[in-house]
Amino acid sequence: MSRANLFILLHLSFFSPTKGLNGYQSFTCIGDVSIAVADLNNDGVDDIINASDGGRMSAYSCGKREKLWTLDNCGFGYSCIALTHEKTPVLVISSDSGYMFFVDPFNGVVQSYVDVGEPVKTFSVTDSNKIIAGTQNGSVVLIVDAKLSNEPISEKRY
Repeated sequence: MSRANLFILLHLSFFSPTKGLNGYQSFTCIGDVSIAVADLNNDGVDDIINASDGGRMSAYSCGKREKLWTLDNCGFGYSCIALTHEKTPVLVISSDSGYMFFVDPFNGVVQSYVDVGEPVKTFSVTDSNKIIAGTQNGSVVLIVDAKLSNEPISEKRY
């Protein structure tokens, strides 16, 4: 996705049917982008987390039009992000480094991680918060517990 496409995508994300198109441009990094949406600052307006395969991720307040936090992966690209389906969601991030990170979406702090052993290209969070991840080499990995805790994360490889 080019920078121009990202600009258009973010403009559409802030569309309000009563007020018309109300855009806000943000730039994370050139490359493919993955986006998650949630109200991160409890202002009643959905905010955007966008991550690029260039290794940079930021959260933006749509209501206040400001950056909330940034997380840099030292050049290893983020391939996919999603929020869990818990009352207090967890931001799940897959990376070309082979790690999956579990982040507090409200402040961008990494709470835990799992080393899958090869680049994770895509994943899905089930309704019961299990994570099914697909790797670059064709493995499918099931991650059972993605809670923000110090407990070990269970994983099975298929």
